[in-house]
Amino acid sequence: MGVTGTRIRVVKASGEMEAFDPNMVTNDCVDAGIDFWTAVEVAQEVAKRIRDGVSTREIQQETLRVLYAMNPEAAERYKRYHSMYVRTSRNTIEAFDRKKIVESLIRETSLPREIAENIAKEAEAELRRLKLEFISAPLIREVVNVKLLEHGFEEARASYTRLGMPVYDASRLVEGEAKSAEAVHRAMAANVLKEFALLKVLPLTLADAHMKGDLHIHALEAFATKASAFAHDLRPYLIAGIKGGSSATPPAEHAVEAVLTAINALRHGEGSFSTSQCLDYINVWLAPYISGMGSAEIARVARMLIYEVSQLSNGEHAYELGVEYGIPEFLASEPATLPGGDVGDAVYADFEEEARALALAIAEAFASGDHLAKPFLCPKVYFRLRKEYEEKEGYDAYLRAAHLAASRGASHCFAAPHEGELQIANYTFPGEEVLHQLSAGMLQVVTLNLPRIAYQSEGRERKLFELLEERVKLAIDALLLKKEVIDRRVMAGMLPMLSENYATARLLLGVGYVGLNEMLTAYLDKELHDGEAAKLGERVVRYMHALVEQFSRDTGLSFVLTQAIDENPAMRLAKLDHGMFADRLIARGDRQEGSVYYTHASWVRADAELPIHQRLSIEGEFHPLCKGGAVSRILISEALPEVTALMELSRKVAEHTKLRFWSYSHEGDTGAGCGSAAGR
Repeated sequence: MGVTGTRIRVVKASGEMEAFDPNMVTNDCVDAGIDFWTAVEVAQEVAKRIRDGVSTREIQQETLRVLYAMNPEAAERYKRYHSMYVRTSRNTIEAFDRKKIVESLIRETSLPREIAENIAKEAEAELRRLKLEFISAPLIREVVNVKLLEHGFEEARASYTRLGMPVYDASRLVEGEAKSAEAVHRAMAANVLKEFALLKVLPLTLADAHMKGDLHIHALEAFATKASAFAHDLRPYLIAGIKGGSSATPPAEHAVEAVLTAINALRHGEGSFSTSQCLDYINVWLAPYISGMGSAEIARVARMLIYEVSQLSNGEHAYELGVEYGIPEFLASEPATLPGGDVGDAVYADFEEEARALALAIAEAFASGDHLAKPFLCPKVYFRLRKEYEEKEGYDAYLRAAHLAASRGASHCFAAPHEGELQIANYTFPGEEVLHQLSAGMLQVVTLNLPRIAYQSEGRERKLFELLEERVKLAIDALLLKKEVIDRRVMAGMLPMLSENYATARLLLGVGYVGLNEMLTAYLDKELHDGEAAKLGERVVRYMHALVEQFSRDTGLSFVLTQAIDENPAMRLAKLDHGMFADRLIARGDRQEGSVYYTHASWVRADAELPIHQRLSIEGEFHPLCKGGAVSRILISEALPEVTALMELSRKVAEHTKLRFWSYSHEGDTGAGCGSAAGR
């Protein structure tokens, strides 16, 4: 019947695209118990009514409407058949489809199609007998495995069982998809832990919200086991050494030992933090250890630091450094930690020249690149630009080297603390009071899908803000649960480095957001760089900020808004919306191929035609509201590639905008460069 090979394309629930085939409607009806000729007639009518880009959900709704007109009894049968939904291993919720069991049996075992279809039919009957509205992928697999054993297919059952992931997927990973043996171990462990979090740790409301795409829980594989990110104060380790591992290290006596102490702190921290670690104020803490050294020796210390941190990178974990040009005023009178761990009468202001020399050496090492002159992609660096540094000797050379490295592709952030603010890594705190321990961390980030709120608001502002509040509360629930989980892990001694810092560090719980630009376009048909849209965008973000501030006051915990720059939710949430809201979707990318994505946080669309200073001014309005991290990306093609031009632009950004953090990127870069490494 029907015409196959039609040009009409269907958006599946997963966001993938496939060509429409009327036979799919026919088979779907027959599977639901409708006679063949009625099914053919229904499929022909449905084929007349659909358009290109229709979703599978819309096809089912249209099929149901046609059936009710033709045969109400058959329509009720079809409706009951599609009343069972599956929480898939791809973290989506889809209507049950027996054909997927058949195809997976054929793909993963040696069974012929006829036997696979019989097994699938029996498994479906068993699942429907349970009368569950939602079933999970693991449950389907368990029932299918029972049926395989009942029919004596023990070898097929062994191939079809789960090891945290299907044997088929595990085989593909081991046989060529993974880049290393360690990557295999990480991927398999992550898969098990993600399922554990969704099935055991998170309540159904939160698990469903993540899988449906209302929000995105970052680093789900570490939700039950680790905190997200941490910025270390190196001083306690320089004083007492590192106590992790099988032996304790002594306090550092020399510059090389101090660098190794820093590296060991990062290595030790991998057991407690899942996504990123930062050694902030690194040249300040190391300044006393290079006292008396010449420029060549200081350069070797800088390169050793960079190489050692770079070698820690495995692609899964981000490492960062924070650099000041000299001693910032708020640390000038702080007692200095000296070689051997001594803290005496000396203060850090006594080591101003050493701190500047090491800052310059670090910047020049990044400008030169590695042994093959390639840019260092790890560690990422926060170069802080303070007005007080402008008059210091050598500042221009330091600034030039840092921007030269950025122009060549190094992953740098430039940071501009504003008056009355304290920065630790990419977190911003009120007041520049000196802390006994300059450390801070992010326990967890949960990102909201803003465009979906616009789709669901149906043009009503009250509903828009009601949904926004509802989703923020969902994110807060997830973050509160994370805090409970981490409290238990700390009490059990599972997170040694976090345990050491739990009482003194500032630990944050981040509510992120993605797609403000697309939200405004869907709601107003205007983008963020339009005046009216910018005003609504600011109201939306200020409302979220007010909500998290209120939760902080109510609970005594540190909830913050964050622009967690992460490619995964920007693509994952857009793809899910492509499947659920294909007719309303506002997204970047190729809709025909299903490769869609949302704009990060409150960025202006990258190819919007407006002056760079206007773009940065708009984005800067949101930075003060995002204490948990905010970064803007400046494309080199916008800024001009000359280093002098970049330096001048950075000075203007620091002086005339509200931006706290910005980076320079070449066309084609992902843009995930130096924001909060929130995880996948």
